[in-house]
Amino acid sequence: MARAKAVLGKLWQAIRSGVREYLVIVRGRSEGAGLARLAEISQGGPLNWLGLAVRALSVLATAYLGLYAQRFPFVTAEVWEGESLSIPTPAVYLSLLIVSFAWAYLLVGAAAVGFGAYVLVAVYGAYYGLVAGLALGGTVWFALIPIWLLLLGGWVASSSPGHWRLPLLLLLSLVVSWLTRNALGLKNLLPGTLGNFILAACYFALIANPWALKPRAFRPVPAFFISLLLYGVFYALNLRRAETSQVFANVFLSVHGLWGIVALYWYWLGLDLFNGAQDMAEWVVQSVRGWVSRRRFFVLVLALWVLWGVVTYILSYGPPWIVVRLLAGQGWGERLLRNLLAFELPFSLAWTLNYHLYLTLGFVAIVLVLGILRRLSSERLLGLLGLWVAGFFAIWGYFGLFFVFGGGDFDTSFGFWPLLIFSGGMFWEILKTSPRFASESRPRSLFFLGFLLLLAGIATLELAAQYGPFQQELSLNSYLGIVYLGVPYLLYTALYRSRRYAPIPSGHLLLLFALGMLSAIPCLVVGRLFFAPALWIVAVLAAMWRRGRWDDPWDGAIYTLAVALGFSVYYTHPIFIPIPAFTSWMAQLVQIQAQYGGLRIWPWQAEWWWILGGSAVSALAVGVLLNRARQHWLFVALAFLVGMAIVGSTEWLGLGVI
Repeated sequence: MARAKAVLGKLWQAIRSGVREYLVIVRGRSEGAGLARLAEISQGGPLNWLGLAVRALSVLATAYLGLYAQRFPFVTAEVWEGESLSIPTPAVYLSLLIVSFAWAYLLVGAAAVGFGAYVLVAVYGAYYGLVAGLALGGTVWFALIPIWLLLLGGWVASSSPGHWRLPLLLLLSLVVSWLTRNALGLKNLLPGTLGNFILAACYFALIANPWALKPRAFRPVPAFFISLLLYGVFYALNLRRAETSQVFANVFLSVHGLWGIVALYWYWLGLDLFNGAQDMAEWVVQSVRGWVSRRRFFVLVLALWVLWGVVTYILSYGPPWIVVRLLAGQGWGERLLRNLLAFELPFSLAWTLNYHLYLTLGFVAIVLVLGILRRLSSERLLGLLGLWVAGFFAIWGYFGLFFVFGGGDFDTSFGFWPLLIFSGGMFWEILKTSPRFASESRPRSLFFLGFLLLLAGIATLELAAQYGPFQQELSLNSYLGIVYLGVPYLLYTALYRSRRYAPIPSGHLLLLFALGMLSAIPCLVVGRLFFAPALWIVAVLAAMWRRGRWDDPWDGAIYTLAVALGFSVYYTHPIFIPIPAFTSWMAQLVQIQAQYGGLRIWPWQAEWWWILGGSAVSALAVGVLLNRARQHWLFVALAFLVGMAIVGSTEWLGLGVI
């Protein structure tokens, strides 16, 4: 009896320890980060509370529309040529309200960050914010928001002295003149391009004179409420003047055009999913290692993989012939066989188990070889277990996308709870993966709230319209986050841990990843790949030659691999970059994007693997050579030749382009 109590006591202690470690490792890291971000935003004051309240109400309202959509009248509009969408009418009003809050927060947050940030947001707010109100074009009401953005810009400039203040004010004046000349009835008085420049000069004189630039403290609260009021009045007048179907079409084009910016964020969410799998694996290891010895821990992991292999084999191929013979003569065995044969898995899960079986066998072989060589440590086993778990999610995501995009079968209907979890989950995931953006100061938190509300406005409209590509893009980008960020991040972490290697700052890696994405644009326009390494080398030298670290032999390789991964992301799945097409040459940039924007190379296509593999090998070789370039500049020239030769060979052998 005493022995039984002792065993039960140890079991209870093991359970308590496991739960505690689960809360610390799995939940504490990710959910704790989300709670910390939420607390930091809440400390910003009433304006932040209002933004959080609007974001929370938008989640509930979106879910409510999904549950009671049939109670409301629907409006139908042709959003693309030959493609029409229907949406509950209140969803149009709700989306416009949320977007009004979003632009107000973005403008005030950007203004508090700096004048350059404000001008950038104002340009986008003027262009995409006005697209939703095109019915007011040619009227004085259409000039309402641009003139306010001009005046607000003068206010921000007066509180932000700097060398770039006057050029930025001139740029803002030009943008506002393009938008307001016709609305103010000045087309005949100031005709053509010259007329736009004359009006811009008048605007510039209005906001750039010494009196206007006299230092004045920027006050976010009145600026926010005036911006909110003007956007709200503008959209309300637009709804009164135009048919709801026309407004819906314009709003959809406006918010959907901005999706290219916010879609990038889902790569980081994919990385968060991968880190979550890593944390889960670490928790399993820590929990099991707490009540078994090191040798038994290794045996337990091997047993887990062997058992998983048996289960996945039976579910994929059925029980072996000899097992069928043994069970066939027994009554319970025959019932088991009938139930097993009648059991059907979804196609994506069945294919996942099939391929993960072979991955499991590979991991078993690796562990056995390392054990024989006496090179199997607890840390190495933890890394292998994390890779095994992540491999399952990567393969599952791969086949999930294959059957969704390949078969065109995607369920866009949602009920209340699925919509609540989906839209609320987006909000929470972004909070968890945004440690720097929202935490430093109130201005950053206001800007971040604007981003959240802009995403909410887009999600509300496209979810209510049951627009399938919206959900498909979310699934795809999360998966790509695992492939392009998660797996390389794990390998990178293993590298610097094994070599006692100081990690490269994440900001540097993010910059290089973004430069790599931009380097794909010339290749997409030209339709060739071979010169991509030359662009990578220029990007790395420009960004990291002076500010980066080149002490470790792997530094150059890490830099170029980050660029190459960004290139592979954008080349195989181009993301539309929103461009405010104020002029004809800016419209041409949009047209160029449209030429290659529909190109997609999926992971189940051989070309995808050729591009990713060739880019990685070329980047590795170029990085090693660049690391030697400080000894002699000829290594840079050699890096150009080797990199282009490898990618050119890949293009010839794998893609059939000579």
